[in-house]
Amino acid sequence: MNDVPVFDPSEPFGGSAEIDTGIRLNGAFRKGRNTLSVMVRMLPDGEYGMEPFFRIDLGYWEFLSFPSSFDGRPMSVRMQVKLVTPEAGGTAVQVMSSNVETQPLMGANEPARVSEDADGWVLYRFDVNVEVDLPEMAWMNGEILQDTPEMRRSLVQAMREVHSAMAVGAGAARPYLEGFTSRNATALGAPADVYYEHSVATIIDDPDSKILPFDVTDAELRLFGNGRLATFVPLPHRFADQENEGWLTTMYLYYWKDGNGQWRVIH
Repeated sequence: MNDVPVFDPSEPFGGSAEIDTGIRLNGAFRKGRNTLSVMVRMLPDGEYGMEPFFRIDLGYWEFLSFPSSFDGRPMSVRMQVKLVTPEAGGTAVQVMSSNVETQPLMGANEPARVSEDADGWVLYRFDVNVEVDLPEMAWMNGEILQDTPEMRRSLVQAMREVHSAMAVGAGAARPYLEGFTSRNATALGAPADVYYEHSVATIIDDPDSKILPFDVTDAELRLFGNGRLATFVPLPHRFADQENEGWLTTMYLYYWKDGNGQWRVIH
């Protein structure tokens, strides 16, 4: 969304079984025009012979009326994609149908196929216009970043500082995450204190989880937000659940430089 990954960029969402999921994207939107990109790759199921299929519904609904996945409510965009066999043989990903409707406070255009790479990932993109009075995204006015040794050194230093604060606890980490917390809280209509305690703090202060050591030695520097956001992939702020076979929880934090050249967490 707006060139910022909704999922961990090193672990695309997917599965070999039927999966329905719903995601609140409030914090990913800004008021006005937003660009939403979807990358899809489907592989034939050689074990069960099932037909790969992907569907996305994007819609707006009132607070406390969050719907079940694909329950038939009106949506701004309905997009269905599946794997097909062309006459020339092989396989191809194709949009089988799409439907665009204008909802209260949200409208969109038809998804457009943008590109396909050698690994079979197909990129679709469409614009979403949101009239909800969401707070501005400060990072959109940040510095356009250049991949230089100095930039990498200063980014690692900033990320390590945030990571060290998380290792101390949610109280120590909060000053670094204040902008991130307040914007997401406002987008969800919640007080900042409540949002922090029931989302960020529950990860950092979970007695059953432990923050993993900070290590970007073999990670790849990635720029997002049209060049204004940076991080290393795999994302380094990760917590292992000691009671659930080491299950990992990742903090999706991206970094930007403000007008004073200071690194800040996305907000």
